[in-house]
Amino acid sequence: MAERKLPKRLYIDVSVIAIDEGYGIALDGNVFKTPAATVLFTECLPLIEAIAMEWEGQKIEIDIQSLPLFRLLVASIDDVGPKREEVNRKTLQFGATDLLCYRAQDPPDLINRQEKKWQPIINWAEEELNVSFRVTDGISPITQSQKTLCAMGDVFATLTDLEMTAVSSVVTATSSLIVGLALMADVILPDTAAEISILDEVYQMERWGKDKNVSDRHDQIRKEICLAYRLLRTLQ
Repeated sequence: MAERKLPKRLYIDVSVIAIDEGYGIALDGNVFKTPAATVLFTECLPLIEAIAMEWEGQKIEIDIQSLPLFRLLVASIDDVGPKREEVNRKTLQFGATDLLCYRAQDPPDLINRQEKKWQPIINWAEEELNVSFRVTDGISPITQSQKTLCAMGDVFATLTDLEMTAVSSVVTATSSLIVGLALMADVILPDTAAEISILDEVYQMERWGKDKNVSDRHDQIRKEICLAYRLLRTLQ
């Protein structure tokens, strides 16, 4: 299969422009629009300045992978905003089957590792949301209370589309809504969020040897968490 060619950089000037009560980007004076033909817009000046730097940093070709903040802003405008209720619902489903609520039955050292790394985050979430999470050992499904799910859903209602884009990205990457909320609240940092979410697989590789495919996926999880955290901190 032939390697897909990257689009050429055909613009010279990148500028931040005022749009209504916020900011956008112009390339050679032309207002930038998303793939859905919506004007690229944010109320956060530091974010649009960072995105402008991403576009300014493109060389002969445009590599979309080197435009991470731009991709998140586009996702919030084209994908999250128009489907906000659906995004909220799908993200909340991770709370119903949160990774941190499913513990190992053995061996003891894995059980202890989960208790040490996972339980403090659950304790924080319970206190923060005034709820109680049901925890089980094994893979049999458990049901979280309606009060717990509603409390997590209420948090979503306070988030902007950009914040929801970041949180949903973390939740999807880690399979834990609790981790996503803790990262947003700055209770944990990206390295800890990643460590928590890949704890079981890291333990297995310590016992049976490394798996390159798993390690590569862990690297991708770390990148997604770090990018979402960067966006959340830029929005502050």
